[in-house]
Amino acid sequence: MLKLKQNLNKYVISFLIFTITLFGAFSFFINKDIIDNLINYYIIFVSGIAILILLLNNLNDFKPKNLKKISLMIIVLTLIWITITAFMGIRTNIEALKGIVNYSCLLILGYTITNIHLSQSDKKFILNTIYVSCFICIIIGIWQYFSGINLITYSNDLYPGILGRINSTFYIATMLDKYFVLIAVLLMYTLIKKPKKKLVKILYILVGIGIGLTFSRSGQLIFLFVSGVFFLFSLFKKQIGNLLTVILTILIILLIPGTTTSLQSGLNFVYEKINLPEALRVDITFIDDMIDNLFEEEKTGKPTSNSKGDKDDDDEDTTSENKSLTYRDFYKGIGLQLIKEYPIFGIGVGNYSYLINNQNFADYLENDEVLDFAKTYRYPHSNTVQVAAEIGYIGLILLFLSILSFSCYINFKKDKMLVVTLFMLIVCLLLSGYTEGVFNSKQYIFIFILIYTFLCAKEKEDNNEQKEKLLKLFGKTFKGTKKEYIKEIETALEKNKKKFIVTANPEAFMTGLNDENYMNILMDKNTTIIPDGIGIIKAGRCLNYDFKERIAGIDLTENLLKLANEHHKKIYLFGAQKEVNKKLQKIIKEKYKNIEIAGAYDGYEENKEKVFKEMIKKEPDIVLVALGMPLQEELIYKYFDKFKKGIFIGVGGTFDVLSGSKKRAPKILIKLNLEWFYRIIKEPKRIKKFWNNNVKFMWYIKNL
Repeated sequence: MLKLKQNLNKYVISFLIFTITLFGAFSFFINKDIIDNLINYYIIFVSGIAILILLLNNLNDFKPKNLKKISLMIIVLTLIWITITAFMGIRTNIEALKGIVNYSCLLILGYTITNIHLSQSDKKFILNTIYVSCFICIIIGIWQYFSGINLITYSNDLYPGILGRINSTFYIATMLDKYFVLIAVLLMYTLIKKPKKKLVKILYILVGIGIGLTFSRSGQLIFLFVSGVFFLFSLFKKQIGNLLTVILTILIILLIPGTTTSLQSGLNFVYEKINLPEALRVDITFIDDMIDNLFEEEKTGKPTSNSKGDKDDDDEDTTSENKSLTYRDFYKGIGLQLIKEYPIFGIGVGNYSYLINNQNFADYLENDEVLDFAKTYRYPHSNTVQVAAEIGYIGLILLFLSILSFSCYINFKKDKMLVVTLFMLIVCLLLSGYTEGVFNSKQYIFIFILIYTFLCAKEKEDNNEQKEKLLKLFGKTFKGTKKEYIKEIETALEKNKKKFIVTANPEAFMTGLNDENYMNILMDKNTTIIPDGIGIIKAGRCLNYDFKERIAGIDLTENLLKLANEHHKKIYLFGAQKEVNKKLQKIIKEKYKNIEIAGAYDGYEENKEKVFKEMIKKEPDIVLVALGMPLQEELIYKYFDKFKKGIFIGVGGTFDVLSGSKKRAPKILIKLNLEWFYRIIKEPKRIKKFWNNNVKFMWYIKNL
């Protein structure tokens, strides 16, 4: 029972995402109207139950704090506003009440998820659920494309077989292609963080194929935008596998029969919007022409000809397309006129559908011809306009503020790539909302909220996982005496071997627990961890590790200088302020006559990569880097393999003490392991750092 309670959050969220996505798959087999009604009731009842379960399972997490209060206040204001517009609208009906309930479920669900704690393993489980559901939809879509079942064909069955599907689409392309775009953003996030995941690369290619097969102009254009951003990130990070994945995906999309035609239609829309000069416009439909000719040659043994019949077919398709655009402009015009007449409160939630279904446009439009059109055709593109018409501009602003407020819980310093991902998700939502009816597509908007808010959810430490990491760190840390370790270093120096030393205090271990890259540095086979802080010694003993003594970084550095002097070695100094670095060089030259200073740079050198590249050429025997943790270790780790020999160590503020710029604690305090106390007395601002690392670290150890 306890295990179920602990895992309930991820099960509920995953279940919602998986089932709502599967409605897309059901739409291939069941009447669309039936599916739409099922989604309506499913979202109201099942989402309501899910909210209740999440609330009851996470009562302790709902403690009011400023950011939470701000988020909750915006959501409450949004719901109040939507309710007011519903009752002040042109008509209060069942559609208005459904609108209030749907918005309520949407925003409360989002607020609930962002307030709960999800561990890394929880988030991985949810992410995998999203990927599996996406895979299922794509496989069904590919099967549907080749089988021809339930396809809406805009080619009016003019072509047999595969050619008849060139201008075809998924049954619910307006929702599904936008969903695939959201998945593409998540895949980008995963692959930038873990570029070696082959299955994720394959899924990215499949997502591209899925979007291609929807033949949705807006979906394809937005996917190309996401792919462009992904390409730039991969280029910047030199991730060759990701670059090839993006290029291959785009090539496959362009080679799907009919894709370039639909893409060109979308590009033409963009060209018109930005008034791009004709000379700069690109036409990519020649790819479709080549594929058309290829299929025709296979069937008849000769190229296609521009016969009169073909021309008539093209004219009919063009007429159909123009008619479609005319309908779209009608609805957009309706929305814009309603916004002009009802800019503040709008016409009320649900009333846009009411107007269409009951043909009451005559009260709001001078053009009565739209009444006949409303009976047979509904093309609700540019749905941002529709939402603004229903709840007014203020309601639209509040709605987006509600979504943005979920981001309040993200630690922006911790995962910058996650922030970029959230930004990309919102951009995709806005682009989709501008071109398609996604804001009132409950299936799409709910999936967006579920994906967005679970990414924003607070991270819970997975005790078992964290404990395992800690035990690995303590197990790897040197447990012998200072004398024993100095002997090891001397042997390495004599034999010109390489060593990377990390002088670890509680801050280093806490950073390792929260930063995967730094954890990799600490656990690398070339890294030796030395117990610099007394907190490491005491914590280790609490966990039954037999540490002999503390090895202070400054003591180790002094011994390294003595060994370098005895063995006539070269050293390299990198870090600290310019004056401090120069003072230290002078002291070394006076005190250690046999040491050769191969190079020295202060820590304010902007091009730190250049310093290490120069360092490689100088081939020093000892490299002392005083840039502060974790930067000093990250740079050493990055270039370590390029050196043939050398002892490398990050020494933090050691240069300040060795140069005489700062005094070390009195010997009695050092002996009593109270050096940390002396530093706090001298620099009171350190107390926050001490609390966040040392105190919390010991509390964490006690509660393992």
